[in-house]
Amino acid sequence: MPTLAMPTLVRPATGYRIVLGPPYARSVGVRLVGVPGWIVPYFRQDDDGTPAPPCLELRQQGAFRILWPVNPGNRVFSVWCKHSGVMPVPRVRVAASPDLGISADIIVDAQNVSTWHKITVTVPGVTKQGVLEVFLEQATSAPGAWSRWDHVEVT
Repeated sequence: MPTLAMPTLVRPATGYRIVLGPPYARSVGVRLVGVPGWIVPYFRQDDDGTPAPPCLELRQQGAFRILWPVNPGNRVFSVWCKHSGVMPVPRVRVAASPDLGISADIIVDAQNVSTWHKITVTVPGVTKQGVLEVFLEQATSAPGAWSRWDHVEVT
């Protein structure tokens, strides 16, 4: 199973680039890419992380968008998450892709705990090779809200 801590290239909507250093893997098929302004309003590299720092942090409502190359069959995407506990909890959303046999968004919420925990999304029945969009979402900009993301695994 390919494993990577987080993608190397992070590009917020402003177009500025932050290249994350080790222990982040270079390119193993999952990349974080530039997205419209409403997707990544404010993020930073944080000194927390699992299994080791750093990690990515969202401090406002928004999302990190990951393009995930997939082959036919059942696929699994997982990421570790930690958050402030402000409701609603963060979530992982795999966007619908009718061309690949995925007719509706697949959404898995984070647990309502204050420790690192793994969010796993199973994508059944990918019909052909292609690219799925995965969003690591924070649904609130309430005071004190943040979400941290680390260690993506795909199969």
